[in-house]
Amino acid sequence: MLSTLPILSKIDRRQPRTGQVCEALRSAILDLRLKPGAPISENGICRQTSVSRTPVREALIRLAQEGLIDIFPQHGSFISKISAARVVEGLFVRQTLELAMLRKAADRWTADDTRAVGRMLAVQRLYVRTYDYLGFHREDERFHHYFAEVAGLAGVSRVIVDANTHVTRVRHLANPVKGHMAQALREHEQILAGVKSGKIDLASDVLSQHLERVPVTVKKLARHYAEYFEDESPKRSRQAASG
Repeated sequence: MLSTLPILSKIDRRQPRTGQVCEALRSAILDLRLKPGAPISENGICRQTSVSRTPVREALIRLAQEGLIDIFPQHGSFISKISAARVVEGLFVRQTLELAMLRKAADRWTADDTRAVGRMLAVQRLYVRTYDYLGFHREDERFHHYFAEVAGLAGVSRVIVDANTHVTRVRHLANPVKGHMAQALREHEQILAGVKSGKIDLASDVLSQHLERVPVTVKKLARHYAEYFEDESPKRSRQAASG
């Protein structure tokens, strides 16, 4: 499993080990190099990185606190499965904050911003044509983050990223689906057109539709990749019984 993570062999001995291991694993979990439900070996990470057990264990604990790793004493550690409930929660945070930032950015928008986003969209078109899923995801993130920067709220993007770990994995799972990236690109183009022309209500409507497609996407993906998704029906049953 860890042979798929070459970044883990590039530990900078001059920097804290825990943070480096944590970031490398987080990245691999989010972009699905480490699959939901897969076992992860503390000893294996230690061997590959030549990092001692303590920083590796601390990294795994951090990721468990973020909901990305499940640690079962006596049974081992596993990459957490995607939670549809957490996707909905993360999407709520993202939609609420991004719509507010979009309106604030529109008040500050300039021709230079239009050109900058236009260049991002040109790169996205290239990635759609070449089926570069990871490249498209990076540019997708840049596109959304740019509006936060224009709004003077770049730090809010970190809040969105932290709340959207399960959403991010769904997006990586969805990008290879035929037509998914192309539709996302069209919506990005429409959002830019709305902001550029001062039609902020139109841009906001498109952004809402853009984000609200995620729960529908989750249902479709869960049918094809059932092993990647958490079965949450027992949780609902327990909640109903306790109510």
